Amino acid sequence: MRRAVVAVVLAAASAAAATAVTVTAAAASIALARTTSRVAWTVQAVPSPRGAAANALNGVACPTTTRCVAVGVATTPRAYPLLAELWDGRSWSVQPIPTPSGSGANSLESVACPAPARCVAVGYRTVGPGYTVALVETWNGRRWSITGSPTHVGARFSWLAGVACASATSCEAVGSYETASGATYALAEGYDGHRWLLDGVAQPRGAAVPSIALSGVECRTATSCVAVGHYADAAHVTRTLVERWQGGRFGLARSSNPRGAPSSELRGVACRSATSCVAVGQYSSGRIFRALAERLVAGSWVVQPTPPRQGARSMELDAVTCASGTCVAAGSFSTTPTNGFSLVERWSGGGWVTEPAPTPRGAWVSLSGVACPSPVACEAVGASAVDETSRPFALRG
Repeated sequence: MRRAVVAVVLAAASAAAATAVTVTAAAASIALARTTSRVAWTVQAVPSPRGAAANALNGVACPTTTRCVAVGVATTPRAYPLLAELWDGRSWSVQPIPTPSGSGANSLESVACPAPARCVAVGYRTVGPGYTVALVETWNGRRWSITGSPTHVGARFSWLAGVACASATSCEAVGSYETASGATYALAEGYDGHRWLLDGVAQPRGAAVPSIALSGVECRTATSCVAVGHYADAAHVTRTLVERWQGGRFGLARSSNPRGAPSSELRGVACRSATSCVAVGQYSSGRIFRALAERLVAGSWVVQPTPPRQGARSMELDAVTCASGTCVAAGSFSTTPTNGFSLVERWSGGGWVTEPAPTPRGAWVSLSGVACPSPVACEAVGASAVDETSRPFALRG
């Protein structure tokens, strides 16, 4: 679902480069399958930039319980400016953020804030007739600025989907790049405190036409990072992908796939320690798409049961965050091709449970980012839409 309606927000973006922003609608009559949490999620007022008709927040980071930064994209009739918003503990406000000059469609997909006055956001910008290059912007507590990032040799398209920072001088961003032949490979870039450099990434073998992508990354320390995504094998079956930082580069780690699933992918990852991580995404079961969660147990990734939703035809978890002994995942689900609503699940050691998340009546809503600076303070962001107009959306939990 996340890739299904990218045209709503980025109508001019290249299909190869688009990291989709989904907007789905709420159906109040559908019962929760398994709800034991008492967390009350509330809708927050989030302003849209003046003159923008389609807006979405793709990622959020909260360095403190009273300060969060969210990033995404806004569209006007003739331009695709970037979007950044600040939560100051009382309200959300639009932040000025530069859009690369001469670019077409642009988007910020993820943000990390290693300190209250230090944030890094990543995504892509379009140059020329549909060509995209990776984009990095940094915030120093006062203003955003564009930061130079490397381009992979031979890349026709490149984009960054996730970023994590172990400190203000150590960050890792992941994504994908596509060659002129149409092959897609995993991409990783690291920040050493001075500049961004390309990092080595092991590419899974076996696909006739490589289709490999990294979507999320987590770094507990400068030398302990985990990245997740998906790849297509020789039989054109999409499988989960996990890579770990190993001696100066990312190396393949064994991940799990639900038995018999023709398609499985991971989109977000969070770690409480170097040996305790959770990853989330989506897998297919027949004609039904279900939420996917995996946990690192004793060095192996194990598929975890996730609660079903009555009548759901499609479910996905796009982001996850962990604080202390609790992990919270956010995404969306639908019951028909034309409706759906936001999805929040929580894990506290006894299994995943669904939490009720409010959705404005008549709106399509999807959550694509979540951050919890403490077990009792969370922020989830995404987009809500009515007809062809979308707005940034946020829930406080």
